[in-house]
Amino acid sequence: MPATEYGKYLKKLRIDKDKTLAAMAKDMGIAPSYLSAIESGERVIPVDFTEKVSEKYSLNEAAKDELRELELKTPRNAVQLDFKKSGSTEEQKNLAILFAQKYAGLSAEQIEKIRAVLEEK
Repeated sequence: MPATEYGKYLKKLRIDKDKTLAAMAKDMGIAPSYLSAIESGERVIPVDFTEKVSEKYSLNEAAKDELRELELKTPRNAVQLDFKKSGSTEEQKNLAILFAQKYAGLSAEQIEKIRAVLEEK
C-alpha cells in the first residue's frame, strides 16, 4: 500500500523535529511499528492522533489545519467515533450505530434525503 499524504507529512515532521521513529512513537503513546504503519498508510489514524501530534509538536494553526485536511483526505475502510468526546446523547449514539448497521442497504433516494437533512443550515 503506498504511503498516504498524511503519512508523508507525519514522517517529514518527525524528521524535521529530529525524532527517531521510536522517540516519536513514545511521545504519541504507541508502538514504533504502529507509527511506521501509519506513516506508510497501512494502518488507520487513531482517534485524536492529529490533535496529539499538533499539541506535542506545537504546530501552528496553519500546520494543524494542513494535518487535519490530510487526515480527512486519507482513505479509510473504517471510521471511529468517540461518543464521549463529542458529548453525544444516548439517542445520537444509537442513531449513529443504527446508521452504521443499515447504510449499505440504502437506496439512492434515501441517501439523497439523508444528505439533504444533514446539509441543512
